[in-house]
Amino acid sequence: MKIEENFIAVRLRYARLLKANYENNEADLISKLLLEHICSKKMLELISLDYCLSDLEIANGETLITRILNSEPTQYVLGKWIFNNLEFIVNKDVLIPRPETEELIQLIGKTEQKKENLKLIDIGTGSGCIAISLKNKFPMWDVSAVDVCEKALEVARQNASINSCSIRFEIMDILNFPNDKIDYFDIIVSNPPYILLNEKADMTETVLMHEPHKALFVSDNDPLQYYRAIIRYCEYALKTNGRLYFETHYLYNDAVVDLLTAFNYTAIGFFDLSGKKRMVMATK
Repeated sequence: MKIEENFIAVRLRYARLLKANYENNEADLISKLLLEHICSKKMLELISLDYCLSDLEIANGETLITRILNSEPTQYVLGKWIFNNLEFIVNKDVLIPRPETEELIQLIGKTEQKKENLKLIDIGTGSGCIAISLKNKFPMWDVSAVDVCEKALEVARQNASINSCSIRFEIMDILNFPNDKIDYFDIIVSNPPYILLNEKADMTETVLMHEPHKALFVSDNDPLQYYRAIIRYCEYALKTNGRLYFETHYLYNDAVVDLLTAFNYTAIGFFDLSGKKRMVMATK
């Protein structure tokens, strides 16, 4: 029996390979997650069993570690990720949920927690991580979510089912929304595309080669395109005294605030993430 078949030896080998591309802590985490995925067991169970991998598991692991070393995101290789303490399916049709977006959810939860019967819509839902996290936290809320991509909505519907959340999902292009079939909401939230095309040079190959560009990038000539469209939608769909929440590009946060002011929004607040203005809240 090969020594590498023992899970400890395999994990150490994975971590050693990964440290060529990742910081030590991240390499250790990825090796743990990869091993748990391959063996379909949590680390504590692997330890208690002093688990040895089968030939099939070893072969599967080699395939997956090679994909990660070739810059494919770990989340796509595993096909799932933990976000806000919930498990989400992720694939090439949706963005990988980021920790920054968890802070947007926390902001909404803290601000709106005393309200029981809110109607909320998440625009550009992708994996559904915002809508599902909020519905999970506030089961009495009436939550809807829209996206321009049907394949993204298929993933979001699966994620809602996995997490036992009842949410209405519909396809909608916010740049061309039909204003004759609009509901009315207490909260509208969005994490729209906001990365400029000229920023591609500063981004990692892992993101550029694998994540959906339509969900990431916006024209250099009109960085506020989606914010403007969503605010126009809010003119029809957001109730008076309703709140609008955005995740934003730190370079254009002030411009988003100016846009909201021009549309007569009040109680506008922005919030820092790692010292950069990345979230905006405003009242209609």
